[in-house]
Amino acid sequence: MSSETSANVRSNYINNHGSDYFEYDLETLFIEFLEKDIQCTEFNKMLARTKAILLDLQLRGISGDNPEAV
Repeated sequence: MSSETSANVRSNYINNHGSDYFEYDLETLFIEFLEKDIQCTEFNKMLARTKAILLDLQLRGISGDNPEAV
């Protein structure tokens, strides 16, 4: 996408939604950014733990000679 096309897309988006659609308060933007950053960090930790639990269950099944039982 060229810069001219990108500028047109941006202008059309602003025209469609109006300027009141966008947040201007930097404190609010910063708080929302921090909230999403914390959520992302915690979600990634949870995914790593979930993968570890699944791996543990698979290894228990393999070591017990009955992977289907686990």
